[in-house]
Amino acid sequence: MARTPKTPKYEEFAEFANTFVFTENTEHTNYFNNGKPLILELGCGRAQPTLVFAKKYPAKNFVGIDLKADRLWRPAKTALAEKLANTVFVKMHIRFLDRAFKENSVEELWLTFSDPYPKDRQAKHRLTHPNFLKLYKKVLKQRGIIHFKTDSVSLFQWSLEKFAQCEELNIDEISFDLHGKNEISGDAKVVTQYENKFINEGVKINYCRLSV
Repeated sequence: MARTPKTPKYEEFAEFANTFVFTENTEHTNYFNNGKPLILELGCGRAQPTLVFAKKYPAKNFVGIDLKADRLWRPAKTALAEKLANTVFVKMHIRFLDRAFKENSVEELWLTFSDPYPKDRQAKHRLTHPNFLKLYKKVLKQRGIIHFKTDSVSLFQWSLEKFAQCEELNIDEISFDLHGKNEISGDAKVVTQYENKFINEGVKINYCRLSV
């Protein structure tokens, strides 16, 4: 059988020291065992925020999560090359989140430019769907934080409605133009290559910070 172009990446990904594959048959995995604050990036793709924050905060642990190993291959390889010992990458579906991470164990979640799934029948796949919000609430510590960034206005507005309907979530900050003139500062302002592309095209970035 002919090898697909992605096959070598899959094979190399599985051999990296900083990568894991989590399935419904996998037992809980302790990725760090050092008691440091844990931050997750969900649907991370190339995981640029994870890499940026791992360098900025060496006293914290970061996990980039995505369903596609070929997406995680590059950031995992970069993290190894740059000796970022506080970073790992996990291939898994987000629906297993509460099985992959202990209850009340996560400090922050980042949802960065998630797939908007624009069709109504695809709503259940959006990472801001109430079913996923329940999982986030379960793994987050008390006063844990969710950061949500997107270029999609429709997804952002839909998500704000879902956030408002969730009594266990507090909406702390909202911006329809994150990089415009506003009072929001801090790590939300970190611009990745993907995000910079939108900014150069004149697309405004939407941002919301939630707490539990």
